[in-house]
Amino acid sequence: MGRMKSNTLKMILFLAAFILGLMALVAGFNFAVDPMCYYRCGVIDTNRQSQNVYYQAAQIVGANPEAQIVILGSSRGETTSALWVEEVTGLKTINLSKGGAGLLLKVALLRTALDQKLPLKKVIWIADYFELAGEVTDVKVRQTPVLREKLLADVEGLDGVKYYLEHLQSLISHNTLEAAIHQLNQKKSDGMFAPKGSGSGIDYQKCAAADYAGKTTADVLAKEIDVSYSTFGGPMRAPLNPNFVELFKKQIKATAEQGVEVLILVPPFHPEFARRHAKDHPEAVKSHQEWLEMIRALQSDKVHVQSYWDGVPGDDAGPSFWDDGSHATCKAMMLMLKPVLVGNAGMGK
Repeated sequence: MGRMKSNTLKMILFLAAFILGLMALVAGFNFAVDPMCYYRCGVIDTNRQSQNVYYQAAQIVGANPEAQIVILGSSRGETTSALWVEEVTGLKTINLSKGGAGLLLKVALLRTALDQKLPLKKVIWIADYFELAGEVTDVKVRQTPVLREKLLADVEGLDGVKYYLEHLQSLISHNTLEAAIHQLNQKKSDGMFAPKGSGSGIDYQKCAAADYAGKTTADVLAKEIDVSYSTFGGPMRAPLNPNFVELFKKQIKATAEQGVEVLILVPPFHPEFARRHAKDHPEAVKSHQEWLEMIRALQSDKVHVQSYWDGVPGDDAGPSFWDDGSHATCKAMMLMLKPVLVGNAGMGK
């Protein structure tokens, strides 16, 4: 009996040692490859391959020291062509919009651009209601050093025991392991950033054409609106986060005080999405109006608010204006931005 207990204990200890050894091996591999730039990317290295699209956005800042216009948005800003903005204004432009981007990523990237002493003339902030709602800080913001350091003075939870435990956990995460393997298996150029940022591949001349038909069909668009409603419906009902609202206002005012013009563009949702959401959640309409009023109150000599919350002029609700229920096409984004950009074309020259 004693020998059986001894053998069982030895087996348990062996398994425990094996598991710990395996975890150490995974952690060492993840640390060495560092595919998400969580551990060994304390500065912006434009030659660094990374699977972290947020770090790639910081790299775009570092790679464009002469940029005069910065576009900040979530996936709803990715259909804006920086090359088109550059052509209209005559000012060098980069688009830092990234899918899933919230307030904290936008603030971190804007502060990065200001700290890098880019000769900024204008910031185009493509505003989302949900960026000021909720409580969650994206893990890629919390764990990416070059972004995190820009937020430490204003955001709680980015330091202390909880942060370091999460940092340690990410070392043995299967997601990090998968990213590391993917990075080793891909060509270096595949893990690099687009030089001008999001929308670099957009044929904006095609988008501007009178016969632009969009990328989908009316039937597919109707289905995509349903998908968008499921995806964005929840965040659009979340209450505004007072801390996020204050940080947003603080950053907009601070940017303007540095002599940089800020254009806050408020794009709409598809008319069917907006109609359905207002019908299903009338209480959210009040929160949306409070959000709009807060943004409009920021208007000043250096801060300009352009709201299309109630719709884009000429919108036929079809594929030429909408990719789905929440993402306007390149054509629609150009129609929203052009009246403001043309009025300021050539500024700073």
